[in-house]
Amino acid sequence: MRVLLHVGTHKTGSTALQRFLHSHSATLLKHGVLYPLPFKDGSHAHVLEDYLQPEQLPHRYPNTAFMSQIAAVIRDTSPRPQVMIVSSEELGLHLMHADRARQLCEDLAALPGVESLEVIVYLRFPVSAFATSIVQQALKKKNPLDYLRYHGLPHLDYSAYLAHWRRASAERCTVRIFHSRHLKNGDIVDDFVHTFIPHVAWLCAEKAAPQNAGLPSEVLLFLWSARRLAAAL
Repeated sequence: MRVLLHVGTHKTGSTALQRFLHSHSATLLKHGVLYPLPFKDGSHAHVLEDYLQPEQLPHRYPNTAFMSQIAAVIRDTSPRPQVMIVSSEELGLHLMHADRARQLCEDLAALPGVESLEVIVYLRFPVSAFATSIVQQALKKKNPLDYLRYHGLPHLDYSAYLAHWRRASAERCTVRIFHSRHLKNGDIVDDFVHTFIPHVAWLCAEKAAPQNAGLPSEVLLFLWSARRLAAAL
């Protein structure tokens, strides 16, 4: 079995991809692709519970377990899946310290029936598009500026980020560019499926509308001005 560990980065369509994989998990399994034990949001962010102390977690994921259950899930799945996908941009950000990323890769590679592991990273290009997208989301969700520090700054050093995950995966790391000119059909779901699990590419016709769509600059400026005015009243 081949393990695909997708670790983001943030603002590269991860939510849309995870919802697609989650909503089609039963169909995918019939075609040999296992998307196991996702959290309620469709991602595997709760895997962090196995590698971080409670005070280090960005959020708590109560009543969840992954590493303690995944071996049994694999053994009980018949026929044995050909591919297993684990996906969370939170893993990419919060396992950037010490040997936690390497430990995750080793633990996944040691699961029953696993023959190979590949880390998949999508990078937003150009970097200015990443920064704009972060600001857009902060404005849409009325988040404070701390949101930018939490999601943005760690990912702007692409060189350090990629070096970390390449070391953790023993150089088994594939990088894709998140840009409409580089993505298959300009879409993250199409690109991921056609690139890594092409035998189920026909499922892409059933994907949902894009998540977290961007806003025009004029709308961003209006939101920023309106909130400043409201705060002053």
